[in-house]
Amino acid sequence: MKNNWENAWLGAGVAVWRDVAGNGDLALTKVQGNLAGHILTSEKTSFSAGLGLAYNQRSVDFNKLTYDVQWDEFSFNKNTPNQETYAVQKTTFIDLNAGVNFSYFNNDNFYAKLSVAASHLNQPVETFYGQTNKLGLRPILNLDVVYKASDKVMLAPSIYYTRQKRASALVGGTSLNINASGDALTFDANEIILGVYYRNKDAVIGVAGYKWKQNRVTFSYDHTISQLSVGNNGVGAMEISLIVQGNYKKGGESTRQYGCPRF
Repeated sequence: MKNNWENAWLGAGVAVWRDVAGNGDLALTKVQGNLAGHILTSEKTSFSAGLGLAYNQRSVDFNKLTYDVQWDEFSFNKNTPNQETYAVQKTTFIDLNAGVNFSYFNNDNFYAKLSVAASHLNQPVETFYGQTNKLGLRPILNLDVVYKASDKVMLAPSIYYTRQKRASALVGGTSLNINASGDALTFDANEIILGVYYRNKDAVIGVAGYKWKQNRVTFSYDHTISQLSVGNNGVGAMEISLIVQGNYKKGGESTRQYGCPRF
């Protein structure tokens, strides 16, 4: 296909998530395969559409939680039955996601993309109690901009909004990428990554990371500033991300053509 499509190409990827939270070790293990098609609509614009299919496993350890019925007027006695009617402590489901993306770039120092997506298109059932708790359709709107201010610094502001049933989240902020390869201006330039984001009425998020060649690792930490800080003393979540980017190959050699700024 890559030999026949001059202005279009396919991209594929795999993403893995692992999240554990709370005293009951409420956990999510998620493996998602993604496939996207991209079309150059002009010398400075492109359009993309993609699908994601994910396998999800949710688990919780009810024995690590305490319940009102276990209070013996002096302490919580975990040997007392908790009288919970849960059916399982582990559940699995398949999830379907889709989205479209429009990008503008000048192939020099500016890149912007607007994305619209939706998660849980099939509204899978997620429950530990044998009930019909369907995950609500989750629309997502995202705007990203990359601006190369100099051969040493790039700014990447971003804003993200999503809504599911009666819950919503708005996150905005920026990251700062610093060229750590000296005067070398190449695709494989090493970068120091620093960033700060704000989740509306909830948390301040700090980000730090490093990119070397085509690998990137980042660490982020949520500091809770909402009323939820009463429950966690302001100590939010720590996240680690590792991204390995492949090359588009043709004729045994890598062709590197990108619409967004690079050092």
